[in-house]
Amino acid sequence: MPTDDEELVQQLIQIENELDRALEHEDFERMNMLLEQRELLLKMLSKISEELANSIIEADKIRLEKMKNFMESIKNQAIQARTSQNALKSYSNQQEQSNLDERK
Repeated sequence: MPTDDEELVQQLIQIENELDRALEHEDFERMNMLLEQRELLLKMLSKISEELANSIIEADKIRLEKMKNFMESIKNQAIQARTSQNALKSYSNQQEQSNLDERK
């Protein structure tokens, strides 16, 4: 019969897998929920193996790098959207000015 810690470790491993899936789907709300669950499980464990702890730390480093890349992509998209917005405003202003000039 598995011990409580063994069951918690299995739940922890499942959460780790779900974290990776949530990140792949860019579901950051789910990631936050899973991270909170993971924190609770870690507090409930009487002991965690060094191997599991290192595995979690390494997985989190990879996740952080992926998130940095995602945020950089969003930043670049925002810059492009701002540039497009400014171009559209400029074009609209030119059109309005041209219409005013035609009325004179």
